Amino acid sequence: MSLNILWTDTAKETFNYILKYLDENWGKKYVHRFINKTESTLKILSNSPFIFKTVLENPKVRKGILHKNSSFLYRIIDDRIELLVFWDTRQEPFM
Repeated sequence: MSLNILWTDTAKETFNYILKYLDENWGKKYVHRFINKTESTLKILSNSPFIFKTVLENPKVRKGILHKNSSFLYRIIDDRIELLVFWDTRQEPFM
């Protein structure tokens, strides 16, 4: 059974922030690669929600890896996955 994935406003905002950064610094090719990698990772996550490890600060939150420089945080709530935030270590902090 696959779980639905809900994007929080912060997840949407930080994801778009990364897309903008990639477009400005690396070009459209990398934007498309990042989108494709995110989509394929989220599809796997939907079917295997416990695939990524919990974070030490909060065991209810898990850290997913998209690329060596890009990650996201999520939590599993009942029958859904809630995406909390995306970040790319090559950028200035978003918040």
